[in-house]
Amino acid sequence: MTTHRPTKPSYDLWEEKHGTSTFTSAAVYGALSAAADIAHILGKDDREKFYRTAAKEIQEGIIKYLMDPETGEFIKIIEISGSGVLYDRTVDISGSTESLPSACSVRQSKITLKF
Repeated sequence: MTTHRPTKPSYDLWEEKHGTSTFTSAAVYGALSAAADIAHILGKDDREKFYRTAAKEIQEGIIKYLMDPETGEFIKIIEISGSGVLYDRTVDISGSTESLPSACSVRQSKITLKF
């Protein structure tokens, strides 16, 4: 099941830009991690494994596609088009570590960011 992907394209937090955003991907990662924790509490081992695997795929996708390996900073949004991948590196509140849901877990798994 491992595909190392961020989330599917959608609109950003302000519904202005279409693409795959770090904020949305981090929110999905956080939700899947919480679902796995709940499944664990309920003793539903198969569901816990399913949600943890999906969360790990999202986490790895964030690191692979939405983090600049040279600067260690998150890219706000990427859009894949016929001419290639377009990177939106706009700096705004949606990319701060305080506003990224579960961003600490993503950050700690790979590198420490400069924010």
